[in-house]
Order: sequence, then structure tokens, then C-alpha cells
Amino acid sequence: AFVGCSSLTSIIIPDSVTSIGDAAFEGCSSLASITIPDSVTSIGEFAFRGCSNLISILISESVTSIGGGAFFGCSGLTSIIIPYSVTSIGFNPFADCSSLTSITITNPDCELYDDQTTIPDKAVIHGFAGSTAEQYAQRYNRSFTPIKYAEEFQLDLFPKFNQVYFMDAPVTSCTILTPDIATYTLDNQKTKLKIHA
Repeated sequence: AFVGCSSLTSIIIPDSVTSIGDAAFEGCSSLASITIPDSVTSIGEFAFRGCSNLISILISESVTSIGGGAFFGCSGLTSIIIPYSVTSIGFNPFADCSSLTSITITNPDCELYDDQTTIPDKAVIHGFAGSTAEQYAQRYNRSFTPIKYAEEFQLDLFPKFNQVYFMDAPVTSCTILTPDIATYTLDNQKTKLKIHA
């Protein structure tokens, strides 16, 4: 729909959209940030290929799959958080993401395409101990940092829950959305992560 719109700098995806189609924003080289709304359940193949100026993407808790090459060539992207809802990530999703140094995969059972190019060499993988993310890191000799639980440092922020999934990073804000989902701001990047009561 927006292929090759090189002057597009921002866009609001309406709640009526349920999927980001294949190559939907391919070549939108001026697009700097994007928020995937709660209505979207899948991100198609090469959806954001060549969005070289994309530095921030917020993936909602509703997304369950990320297609192959989804962020191919997003050379401005330095970090990304894959929410708990995502159960599969396709081939080469971050190919040529030359600035990507951090990727957080919060679903311990997320299926990662089994290839050494799925996650860039220099990206530190954050995930739970024993997760598929850790297994991938071990298989392809990648840096891995285990995600810690809130109970280890800031449980007082979440009195109703005994486990909160988030990175070992300063929490600058927290908004409870439902009994199962909250929005956190981690290192100034807002994301929705799953809470287990």
C-alpha cells in the first residue's frame, strides 16, 4: 500500500487493520517510527524492508507472528522488544540491520527460524533462562543476557503480582492495562509485556 513512499515520515495505523501485509511499507526510507496497534495480529514478510530511517517500533501484545525479512535493511534500528504474544519469527527478519545491538524476546517458547542469520551477530539477545532465545544464542555463539524478574529489584511497583517480565533496566513508568498486561517504559522505549499473577 505504501511501497516506495520515500517521503513518508510517520503514519497512524487505524484499529481496523488486523495485519501488516507483505512489503506494506517497503522502501519508506524516511519513516522514523511506527506503532503497531492492538488490532494487528501479524506482520508480513518484508513489511518494513528498506525503512533505513526507522529508529523506533512498538509492537503490540496482539501480534503473534513476524514474517521473514520483516525489518530487512532497517539500518537505523538499534533495539527492539518482541512481546510475549509473538510465537514465531520468520527467516532473516533483521538482515542488514547494521545498528541493531539489542533484541528482547519475552516469550520463552517463541519459535525462531533456525539459521545463523536470523539475529545479527552483534545484537545481544535478552530472554529467559532455558528459553528458545537462549538456545538460539548457544547454538550460534551469540551474546545472551537473561531477563530478570521484578521481584528481584522493584516488586513494590507491582503489589498485585509476584512475577513481572521485563528487562533489567530502569522502569520509568508503569500503567496497568488489564489483569494480565501492563505498559512499561524501559530505557525510554514503551512496550507491553505479559504479567503472570
